[in-house]
Amino acid sequence: TGPPELPPLAPGPRRPSASALARAEADAPRFATSALGRRIHVDRDDGRGTALIAKHGALDPTTLRLWRDLVRSRPWTHVVDVGANYGEMLVDLEGAAGATILAVEPNPHVRRHLERTLREAGVPATIVPKAVSDAEGRLPLTIDRTWSGMSAVHGDPAETAGHRLETIEVEATTLRALLHDGAPDAAKRVLLKVDVEGHEPAVLRGLPLSGAGYAELAALVEIRHLGPTDLSLLLRAFDVDLFDPQAGTFARFGAGGLDALLAALEGGRFHREDAVLRPRPAIGAPRA
Repeated sequence: TGPPELPPLAPGPRRPSASALARAEADAPRFATSALGRRIHVDRDDGRGTALIAKHGALDPTTLRLWRDLVRSRPWTHVVDVGANYGEMLVDLEGAAGATILAVEPNPHVRRHLERTLREAGVPATIVPKAVSDAEGRLPLTIDRTWSGMSAVHGDPAETAGHRLETIEVEATTLRALLHDGAPDAAKRVLLKVDVEGHEPAVLRGLPLSGAGYAELAALVEIRHLGPTDLSLLLRAFDVDLFDPQAGTFARFGAGGLDALLAALEGGRFHREDAVLRPRPAIGAPRA
């Protein structure tokens, strides 16, 4: 007898049609969900947007923790996010009741998502479609369509090699101009977040008297792009606090402490991305 007849092969899995793939793409989420369940709307063609979706709106949990702690630490009169991007640092904002909130974002491709995010979250922020620098005028902004977080006035070409880039001209303002609202500076308690891909020193130079004229000022500043020269300039005007995530404490570096600051940043103990800056008080004045 011949070999037994085998049952017919079951049909293999069908390859999805182009229209099915398009529908799946259309149905994929275009927003990240924050810790409080709020939507952070993003551009899914932007790698940073898809990363926010995957990480539930917290690309750097330590930075987000520092920011939230700072917001809750004082009754701020002004909260300013310079480089707001999609708004993940503002969408769950708690502890800033009654403060003037400014979200500064010159990139039009992400700004429309930022506007929707803050509107739906009920955050009463004024969105400023400008760059911030040390003088008013106009500046070229290189927009990174591959990773929006690398869009910059003065970016690093090595970091954006191979990315989709476009350059536009944007209006520039200063922190002094943003914070000028008729109230006396001595009555203002100002909290800043500055994340502008290496342009941070120019932003801070736009403060009147490095912020010492305000009742209080603190700034969470990205420092990972800054070299010794820029860090030295910051130390001349500010006390620089680095955060130790394991201990939950800060170490303070003041004037003349560049070598110690550089050693701390290289040691691996401290959070390397950001530092908290506070104006150095006058002799005899109390410290924060």
